[in-house]
Amino acid sequence: MSDPKINEQTPKDDTETQENERFLNGKSEFEHDSELEKTLPADPDKPSQPGKMTFWLSLAVMATVLGSPAQFGYNMGVINAPESTIRAFYKRVYLADAGKELLDSDLNFIWSATVSVYAVGGMIGSASAGFFANLLGRKKALLCNNAIAVLGGVIMFSARYVGDSSYSLLATLMIIGRIVVGVNAGVNTIVAPMYVSEIAPLDLRGNLGTLFQFGVVLALFFAQILGLPMLLGNETYWNYLLGLTVVPAMFQLVVLTICPESPRFELINKNNKDAAIAGLKKLRGRSDVTEDISFLEKEHKMESAEKKFTVMELLTDFTLREPLVIALTLQVAQQLSGINAVNFYSTTIFKQAELSEQSSRFATVGTGGSQLLMIMPTIFLMDRVGRRTLMLFGTGGMCVCSGLVVLFTLLTKTGSSIFMWLNLASVFGIMGSFSVAPGPVPWLITAELFSQGPRAAAMSLAGATNWIMTFLVGLAFESVLHVLGDYTLFWCSWCWTTSSGCSSS
Repeated sequence: MSDPKINEQTPKDDTETQENERFLNGKSEFEHDSELEKTLPADPDKPSQPGKMTFWLSLAVMATVLGSPAQFGYNMGVINAPESTIRAFYKRVYLADAGKELLDSDLNFIWSATVSVYAVGGMIGSASAGFFANLLGRKKALLCNNAIAVLGGVIMFSARYVGDSSYSLLATLMIIGRIVVGVNAGVNTIVAPMYVSEIAPLDLRGNLGTLFQFGVVLALFFAQILGLPMLLGNETYWNYLLGLTVVPAMFQLVVLTICPESPRFELINKNNKDAAIAGLKKLRGRSDVTEDISFLEKEHKMESAEKKFTVMELLTDFTLREPLVIALTLQVAQQLSGINAVNFYSTTIFKQAELSEQSSRFATVGTGGSQLLMIMPTIFLMDRVGRRTLMLFGTGGMCVCSGLVVLFTLLTKTGSSIFMWLNLASVFGIMGSFSVAPGPVPWLITAELFSQGPRAAAMSLAGATNWIMTFLVGLAFESVLHVLGDYTLFWCSWCWTTSSGCSSS
């Protein structure tokens, strides 16, 4: 939440300057407010009992984290490891269908389109998520969204058989399937964090909110393991690998169905106080939830008192220009860093670094493992160390490791295998450094730079910007790789370092 004065048509005063200094020193306004709470009297309307992980709360969070972000992360990374296998299948079908070899340039284009249209679906899903979350409820929106995931998984699984004799049909089904699972991902990125934050006790919202990113990285890592040739990333089972996205969807359909709906949605959107009380009793594990209901009502009253911004009003409000530029620049820089390019194409990158096909696939698993390893301590350090400190550490690590990638790639050409493995370790360093802060911080900062009124519009605009950049990077990366070659990752990290540095200055 930003300084309330940011919405007034007045020049910056000392108070706003102090707020900006706190942000640049590594503490957002939320962190500053939490420090003030320690010295101020307790809010009488705030629930006095500390939150705890009850059975129903734990079950609902588990169903959400292992369902929604798992689908997002799985489909982000599943296309990477079996790339050469699927490409070979494309070429074989084209040869049988057209009677001639498929040109590499045409194959590169159709593969880039297959990979990147996932983000097109993400844009559609994220744009419509808020509408369906308010129409159906948070839980029902997630449950219905699983039907989209199942549809996408079935389309990609059946593409191998239906398109076996028609190249155009094969490519069309694969692209449609990727768009459909992208829609599912877009809805999940909006509704799942919303549901978790609304069912969680106030003092547990921050910790539980970080589990979304953890679920994404965990599923990405799992997809990379399953993509190994001795498991499902081979000529026989690659379509099973793509179709496995239905598993977390079915899990969530079964488990989330018995969990309570968001009490906030029941009370505020549906005006059903009895349902809200019943849900809170299950989630809090106690019969007296009067304080919780009172706090929800007060929270809603405070939010309703502030003017809501549309995206157009946000873009034209001069007083919000600075935080908006910071938020959008960080989203653009996050994708220009090449992180999703690595998630999409790391197997190709490693083969260009003179690793064998099998070693490249194992190296791809290592990229997911390094992200998973580094995100776990980040969950606990984010509020203690501060956003800016972690951003400097993560950004600096990415830049240094990218420079080492260039150096070791060039030295690998001397014939010494030690430089090849040092190169691999440097790529792992890039991925791990990204998880420290460049991954989660742009989303946290966007929410914290804006007060309640413009926050929803700012988050929508930031999300759309991120998906658009994901699409452009996924579509263009192979062409960039062919042009820049060994310097690609260094260029990506230079873009991230420059952009994020300008945003913090």
